[in-house]
Amino acid sequence: MKKIGLFLLCIGLYNLGFSFESDLISERPGQALTPNCLNRGNVQVQTGMIYDFYKYIGPVLFDNLSSINSYSNILNNTVLRFGLGEKFEINTSLDYSTTHTYLSAPIVGFKALLVNDEMNSLAVQYNSVIHQFNDDVYSNALKLISTHQLTSKSSVSLNGGMFYTPRIDEFGGDYVISLGINPTKKLGIVLENYGNYAHEFKTYFDVGVGYLIAPLLQVDTYFGLGANERENTFFVNAGLTYRFDYKGNE
Repeated sequence: MKKIGLFLLCIGLYNLGFSFESDLISERPGQALTPNCLNRGNVQVQTGMIYDFYKYIGPVLFDNLSSINSYSNILNNTVLRFGLGEKFEINTSLDYSTTHTYLSAPIVGFKALLVNDEMNSLAVQYNSVIHQFNDDVYSNALKLISTHQLTSKSSVSLNGGMFYTPRIDEFGGDYVISLGINPTKKLGIVLENYGNYAHEFKTYFDVGVGYLIAPLLQVDTYFGLGANERENTFFVNAGLTYRFDYKGNE
């Protein structure tokens, strides 16, 4: 009798934890932003720890020899998204380096959904760096974010943007090309190429996996590398996404 009760309990926990459908849409794993906005009253936390390893190859010194410096860094990135409706949200982002005990200036901004149909979505996002807590220079960025459905289980996301830093009068740009595959309702895989340009062009590649372990909770990991002219990079990231529904879906 005890064995039957234990068996029924396990079945009940399985159904509670794994037999569900969810509309949770995270911007993890990977780099691509989503054009979707949160419903009014929803707050979503997207956080993760990333380990970076850099090898910087400096200019030639003599006899065709180069100075090579390498270092590693552990960084926490946390994004908070506040839903004001299906077409508008505000968001903020904060980075903290556990290796160098350094808190970066917070990023605040908003996202507005412009186009949304069964196959294509398009949004615009503006963000600004607020340097009230340290000496980070003020800058702002504008991005176009789109997602295009390829099949019922795959899509491609495209991000393109530009940023401007007034104090040093610097313009730059960045991009993300992300292929998303959903073999099941709970499992997501992304393959990405992304890069940026300020003083020089840098490009990176990563692979990510996300798993929905509860209706509003996703865990994920991704890893990748960059092989650029003067810098080689390897990184690995693990994190989670959780949404608080204060007013429920509308």
